[in-house]
Amino acid sequence: MKVFSAVMLSILLSSLIVVGARVAGPIVAVRQASESPVANGDGGTKASSVTTSESPLNQTHKGANDNGGVTSAGNAGVMWIEPSRVSLPKNLAAIGYRFNVTVWLNMTQNIYAYQIALLYNGTQLKCDRAGFTDGGTSEYFTGHYSTAMIAIDGGMGNGSLMAFEGCVGSDYVSGPHVASLIWAEFEVLTVPSSNMSFTSKFDISTEYTGFFDARTHTYETETWVVAPCGEFLQLTPHDGYYQFS
Repeated sequence: MKVFSAVMLSILLSSLIVVGARVAGPIVAVRQASESPVANGDGGTKASSVTTSESPLNQTHKGANDNGGVTSAGNAGVMWIEPSRVSLPKNLAAIGYRFNVTVWLNMTQNIYAYQIALLYNGTQLKCDRAGFTDGGTSEYFTGHYSTAMIAIDGGMGNGSLMAFEGCVGSDYVSGPHVASLIWAEFEVLTVPSSNMSFTSKFDISTEYTGFFDARTHTYETETWVVAPCGEFLQLTPHDGYYQFS
């Protein structure tokens, strides 16, 4: 269990103990969540040939697969990245080129909190900034008071993005529900030579191991979703892909 998760679980358990407590507004710690580039229009230049898949906002309660695109409706407990594949052509992108990805969640059950561990290749890309998709909260938690934290290259070192959001007191987000969680802006650090290409992942599945360690009494995972009762819910995370060729 890494430091970031230990802190987040401490916050989570403290909130669960204070049954019925509510606060006057959202609590945001570590990094003030900035407005989504989608809303403020300064999310970086995007080439017309960058591969994207259709937003789940246009496909009600559908899941995703890691081959790109959206699958048949009704997948419960799914976390994925949009666009599912970012493909940059050498003739349209260069060092310093920026693009955005967004993490989405689809749950059939009520949830209290979630955490995301997104790993990426820090030699190819740099995460310049990140935030929640509805300002100080995620779109998923819109209308709820929440504790929210984001750390770029924090708890898990270079090439990582950690995000946590949880309800306060006895509040929770009802399921079924599908909405976006966080956005992140990435910058190209290096480009391949003329006869080479780069391929890597926006990886949210590696740190979802999904088991309880009876020896340490900890849940050994960095990506998780928790129910109002404190139970860790079943989740299927799907990675995104990056290619420069």
